[in-house]
Amino acid sequence: MSDHVRASDSASSFASHVHNLHKKVMDKIVQSNANYKLQGDVIKRLKTFNVGDYVMVQISPERFPTGTVKKLLARSAGSFQILKKLNDNAYVIDLPQEFQFYIQY
Repeated sequence: MSDHVRASDSASSFASHVHNLHKKVMDKIVQSNANYKLQGDVIKRLKTFNVGDYVMVQISPERFPTGTVKKLLARSAGSFQILKKLNDNAYVIDLPQEFQFYIQY
């Protein structure tokens, strides 16, 4: 037998066909994901606040000591004033003293 291995024409054409099929499928997936993102971005809106605005605060049960937050407790609390804007996604909020105890810095 010779050391040189040669694939048959039918095997190489089949491999080429499978390679092209995979490329078409990947292109279709990329196009579909782009369409999903475009549709999702239509309903998304950027929410920015200014100093002095009032906002609702979402309560994370894991930030409270065990047993203090019940399953059916409200997930958001009051309207609190923004004291300082750090950036478009971070704010300093005027929280009441009972909330200050549970906040982890």
